[in-house]
Amino acid sequence: MLCWISRMKEFLAKIRLMWKLFAALVKVLLHHRVYRRKLMFFVSLVAMGLAFCGITFFDKFLTNHVWLFLAYWAVTGLLVLLMLLLALYDMLQIRREQSIRETSELADVLKEVEKLKQDEE
Repeated sequence: MLCWISRMKEFLAKIRLMWKLFAALVKVLLHHRVYRRKLMFFVSLVAMGLAFCGITFFDKFLTNHVWLFLAYWAVTGLLVLLMLLLALYDMLQIRREQSIRETSELADVLKEVEKLKQDEE
């Protein structure tokens, strides 16, 4: 009985560790523009590939198996939704970065104007 409990604790500890690693990976992917755009590119390629294969190669097989048909197109739809959400997040991040950049540049210009104004006096 104790052996089973200790194994369960080890298993839960491994799951927690894997969850932390997954969260760190997602954080890196979302906060770096290059990685985020590569992820969007690969998700769109997989979604288009699944759509193409579902329409051409797997058409007859999927129409004969209703549950596989639903699961296949649900996964494809979820990938398309993920792609759209990543694109929306990317757009919002770009707006945020641009706003920060504009605020910083405005502060620099105001400092230079103040400096020129003090030099004239």
